Amino acid sequence: MRVDIGAVRWAVEVVDDVRAEVRKADPDESDTMWGCLDEKTGTIFIERSDDRRQAATLLHEMLHASGLGEDQEDLVLALENMLFPALWAQGWRPFPMPSPRRRPRAAKS
Repeated sequence: MRVDIGAVRWAVEVVDDVRAEVRKADPDESDTMWGCLDEKTGTIFIERSDDRRQAATLLHEMLHASGLGEDQEDLVLALENMLFPALWAQGWRPFPMPSPRRRPRAAKS
């Protein structure tokens, strides 16, 4: 998935361990997190979780990508907490559920 924020196109990747992605860029990073931006590669990493958590995390990281830096975390959290419930209630689902796998039919003998 890709999202355009301002003049920048960001790739969005869902990963099993977002902290591992962060440590590649900053080995000293130890904070608990659900998502992060990698400005060098233009990638937003989202930790694999339930749809609601992933969507809230994407909104949070998009707010950071819009120019609200790490020093504005309180503002980003306030905006996320204000905006996300309305977006979710209106059906915003950026990470569609995968189709259930169907079992192959048994061959008739």
